[in-house]
Amino acid sequence: MLGGLAIAIFLHGSYDGAIFLCTEAQQELGVGVLALLFVPLAVVLWGYRRLKRHAHDALALDDAEYARAEAANRLRLPLGMGFMLR
Repeated sequence: MLGGLAIAIFLHGSYDGAIFLCTEAQQELGVGVLALLFVPLAVVLWGYRRLKRHAHDALALDDAEYARAEAANRLRLPLGMGFMLR
């Protein structure tokens, strides 16, 4: 959980920092400030990839847990006690 929080703080801080620096450094850097505009794009793309990888890993772990539970017959309910959508 702390890893996800650290990633979120880093992504939001990098994005906001780059946008803020674009407005503040425009007079000093001139055209060089355009390089800072690629930082938010890179942050969004990196964040998307990272989130996609975490979701893929979580689904794989969930499927593995389900397979282990199914093999041990822990998930079967007595007749008439309910149903599972899987």
